[in-house]
Amino acid sequence: MNYTDKTLLERMKITKIEILERLNILGLHDEEIRLLSKSRPFIETKIEHIINTFYQKQISNDEVAALIGDSDTLVRLKEAQHAYILDLFSGKYDADYVNNRLRIGMVHKRIGVDPKLYLTALSDLKYIIIPILIENITNTETTIRALDKLLTFDATLVFDTYIDSIVSEVVSSKEKLEIYAHNLERKSKEFERLSKLDSMTGLYNRRAMQDMLNRELIVSKRRKSNLSLAYFDIDDFKNINDLEGHNKGDKVIIFISSLLLNQTREVDIPCRAGGDEFCLILPECNTINAKNICTKILAKFIENYPNYNLSIGIADTGNNYALKEYDLIKSADSKMYKAKKENAQKIQI
Repeated sequence: MNYTDKTLLERMKITKIEILERLNILGLHDEEIRLLSKSRPFIETKIEHIINTFYQKQISNDEVAALIGDSDTLVRLKEAQHAYILDLFSGKYDADYVNNRLRIGMVHKRIGVDPKLYLTALSDLKYIIIPILIENITNTETTIRALDKLLTFDATLVFDTYIDSIVSEVVSSKEKLEIYAHNLERKSKEFERLSKLDSMTGLYNRRAMQDMLNRELIVSKRRKSNLSLAYFDIDDFKNINDLEGHNKGDKVIIFISSLLLNQTREVDIPCRAGGDEFCLILPECNTINAKNICTKILAKFIENYPNYNLSIGIADTGNNYALKEYDLIKSADSKMYKAKKENAQKIQI
């Protein structure tokens, strides 16, 4: 539910019981409320004097005058103050009264009225009203004390809205910060992911290949399982670019990339080692099984590009779990060059 679906009273969860408790805590009892209500006729006869005196005092403060801003706003404020003062002496301090005070607090906070200015204005109003009470009633001390309690009641409600607004701002800022942090983390992860990929093929780049090969070597050692690495190279790739154009060369590279992605096992890790060279990391796989996988890739390549040659070298860890990633790459690369010397579509293991 949105804030606009609730009154301020509902939003701040101030119930009728809560209102009575607040009045009781301040010691504002029925007899004092009756005295305030009884004073209303005297206040009504002097209402214009009270309002004019009050705002003369307020606009003498440059900070307050700047907040008011213009004569039209001053007229509207005087009208609102008229209702506010009469409410003080209504004798009815119920949910409607409280909701009105909460709204005053919300507006004051929204336009940037400093709490010290509000409290000063409240004090000014009290000391404008007190002489009128003294002049017109007999039970002066009790009535003034009741007014003081009621203005304190009003102040607590106004400051409740200040606090609620600040808490809402903090919550909103926290939510925005969490969203920002989440987006930043998401972008950071995306950037990290993209930094590991070859932009042209979507395969892992050489740096990522080395990291993953290191990781898989550790896993292979722990499990005492075989790890194979297949090294692919397009024969005479420079001639393809020079004679048939770079677009053709790019298509061949992208096609091989798609084969490495789609003609392999889910656990296999295809990488672009650079230029026209590719690697395929094959966990839990010996050279025989690796050759079977590479044979399928080679067959698909020949089917689409019968005039081109692929050279493939395969190396595995065997029982030598002390191998480093560069050892395995060097071995697979060496076997790939042996395959290339055969001058045909060959796989060297």
